[in-house]
Amino acid sequence: MNSMRMRSWVLGVLAAVLFLGAAPARAQVPTRDVWVELEGISFHGVYWNHCKQKTIIYLPGYGDPGTTGDSIFHRDSFADYAVLSIDPLNQGQSGHSTRTDLVALMNKVILAFMNQEGISNAYLAGHSAGALQVLAFQQAHPARALNKVVLLDDGQISLGQTPPIQFLPGNVFGLPAGPYTVLEVEAMFFDPTASDMTYDEYITGLTAYTQFDVTQTWPAVKKALLITRDFSLPAIPPSYGVDMSAADSAFQQAAAAFPGNVKHGRWIELTGATHNMWNEPASADAAATHIARFLRP
Repeated sequence: MNSMRMRSWVLGVLAAVLFLGAAPARAQVPTRDVWVELEGISFHGVYWNHCKQKTIIYLPGYGDPGTTGDSIFHRDSFADYAVLSIDPLNQGQSGHSTRTDLVALMNKVILAFMNQEGISNAYLAGHSAGALQVLAFQQAHPARALNKVVLLDDGQISLGQTPPIQFLPGNVFGLPAGPYTVLEVEAMFFDPTASDMTYDEYITGLTAYTQFDVTQTWPAVKKALLITRDFSLPAIPPSYGVDMSAADSAFQQAAAAFPGNVKHGRWIELTGATHNMWNEPASADAAATHIARFLRP
């Protein structure tokens, strides 16, 4: 199980072991904030290096701070592209609302940004739930998506297929031993300071992505690069009394099967990377190198 589904408490564990390193090479290019209004909600994006012929549209993971793709995409290796990073509903500078139709709503948001900014089509990239979202958009609007999609540590399995997380006897959280679903864990450990969402916003949105069947999007994929975390690294220390092996194994097995399930699909397991690779300089550098190579004509 990766940390997106348990970010309210696993991120606190991972924060202590994140890599520290030099800042990535960043091109000095024009950057501007962009906004769209949709169904009474304001949505924010950062448009980096705009007016280039080809555009990358990036969606961050669920609950992540807005425009988290900056650490991967705002660098010299992408100087030939415009990059539009969109803050999803309830994230970053975008507005707040409790929506059960989050996947469909964000499809409309992406389309609204493209129409407003005159982007006829774009490469799509997403992290975690953002990967699910860009796959959903490509399925809904295939003519607006270029032929390559980048998926950062999600997109290979539907979240609803994730096996339960086992809390062992004597776990440090004091919970009764037994299996807990992702939504049960999130409900118990919800922290508004970690996501800047209300409980209802957070759980309703997570439920929408948990119910989303990603396999239905795969036939629309032309070429895909899946970059996952290093599955040899534990998502949480064994001393915490939480067994995530079944969930981790499900994600790893789905990643291994991804090239066979998706036409022209490729999987790279990024050595040393955690789920939040955008926040680890060494991992972000490595991911950027793979992505730039993948997007070359």
